[in-house]
Amino acid sequence: MAGSGFIAAAVNTAAAHPWSLVVGGLDVIAEAGSPGNRLGTPIDTIRVTEAGPGGVSALVATVNDPAAAFAVAEGTEVSYWDLANNVCLFRGEVTNYGSDPRVGGQGREVSIECTGVEALLDWAIVPPGVQIANGVRIPHNIGLMAQRFEPRLKAPSQPSGMASAPFTRSGTFSFPIGSMARPAEPSLATQFATAVSVAGTLRQVIGQILELGSWLDLGTGAFPGEPVAALVTVDFYYGLRVWEDDPSLQPDDYTTLTIVDTHAGPIRADGLSVRVDWSGVFRSVTVVGLAGTVYGPFSDGSGIRGRGGLINDTTITTEDVARTRGVGLMAQVRATSRGSFSLEDWTPPTTVHAGSLVSITDAATGLATTHRIMQIDKSFLPSGRQTWRVTFGGLAAPSLTRLIRRLTRESLN
Repeated sequence: MAGSGFIAAAVNTAAAHPWSLVVGGLDVIAEAGSPGNRLGTPIDTIRVTEAGPGGVSALVATVNDPAAAFAVAEGTEVSYWDLANNVCLFRGEVTNYGSDPRVGGQGREVSIECTGVEALLDWAIVPPGVQIANGVRIPHNIGLMAQRFEPRLKAPSQPSGMASAPFTRSGTFSFPIGSMARPAEPSLATQFATAVSVAGTLRQVIGQILELGSWLDLGTGAFPGEPVAALVTVDFYYGLRVWEDDPSLQPDDYTTLTIVDTHAGPIRADGLSVRVDWSGVFRSVTVVGLAGTVYGPFSDGSGIRGRGGLINDTTITTEDVARTRGVGLMAQVRATSRGSFSLEDWTPPTTVHAGSLVSITDAATGLATTHRIMQIDKSFLPSGRQTWRVTFGGLAAPSLTRLIRRLTRESLN
């Protein structure tokens, strides 16, 4: 992933080291072997949490400040770079800091904590009364909202009537919102035939756009009732990433991390563990629409007995829309499969990110599956190598508040 334009604008030192931590335009990485009486951040104090779709990344670091001259202001931009590969490993803003005296009275240590650019989705507000266009492809509506209410995001999206290159199904660095156009019917993620008002944070509104749409069958012109599920995040170049939540898909410029946990495996993992939880799953959903009309119950098709859900939404007037909302709820509140492992002192590929797929083959447990990487906790070595703690699988179980928002129209909007 190219990023030379960003580095040229940010770094103001020609120091020869593999990393660059830029705080407000000043590179504060400590030189290898530099004396302790100079401003600098030791590489072993830097920790990056790269969050996957639905999360927000973070960075923490400690700056040695012997002259007590290092200043941090609210909103100061921070970026962290792998100089050898010209790749941004983190971008965000300082959200809090602490200052502690150094031993012997030799200045101070400034600890900074930074919030990643994904927080822009939570900080941008879409006011009440904004409408999404009906009969329009979902990526187009998402792109319009982002460009209007958070212009810092790079959100080139698929125009309403275009499904060909340069827009790809799952997005790229230059066109981060995927076209969400499938090779088979139903093939296009499209809004239903009624314009609807939305409001909330940009992240919430993107969720509403997805909930108020369905997959369109171009052959019949009908909505067969399949809901749209998508993964949403922001990369460290301000690109708004949106792609279909399909276990086989990742952005086209991301690559799969392959773990073969045998003695002869090319990449071996330490401390591999996996846990599966079915406790939050809905097995059926009943929908109450306009004038109290009851639709359903719609089943998940598993034949397994379990809890049911109830959606109350007076805007629902047809069986197709009711089925889409019911099936969509069951798809969102599904079994969680989470696991983790460590990769010690290694050189990672620059195209593996939180949101990428990970293929795991483990001889001891017999595990041979593919999951999505949901978080990578990174630490860094002077050699340019890294240590990763990878969390994979699904997001954590939804909170009660988040669940209630899904069940009622009033709290959704």
